[in-house]
Amino acid sequence: MWYFAWILGTVMAILLAVVAAMSFDAKEDASGTSQTRH
Repeated sequence: MWYFAWILGTVMAILLAVVAAMSFDAKEDASGTSQTRH
């Protein structure tokens, strides 16, 4: 049952990266310095 823990860890890492990216984009949009995309 080792693959269950491996899949769970991978999903958690991906979710954490997505949440971090979303919060980072929100901070950039809030400060008004987001010039990378329109």
